[in-house]
Amino acid sequence: MNSARSSGSDAPPQALHGDEQWLVGFRFRTATGTLMRHYYVVPRAAGAEHAAQLAAQRARSAGERERRAFALVDERWIEVRRLRRSVVGDWRLGLRPGEWRTGSV
Repeated sequence: MNSARSSGSDAPPQALHGDEQWLVGFRFRTATGTLMRHYYVVPRAAGAEHAAQLAAQRARSAGERERRAFALVDERWIEVRRLRRSVVGDWRLGLRPGEWRTGSV
């Protein structure tokens, strides 16, 4: 089971390690000028800013630069969204800042 619940508590289960990750995206231009987005799943980050730093370090690595044909990512454009695992095990992507779901208040 993926939840930690104190006995006798009606509180929602707390996330265990691995139940929360971050999706961090950067954009870059290919050699032909096509604008692309490249995303990283970042586990074990203390928060959104920390996840962005970890993803940027990874994006700057030699192996990642080679995979992008040495195109540099634009670190001024960044998308950071939380990934959370539900009690039943599915992953949910958090909303972008300012984004609304139908029926949300």
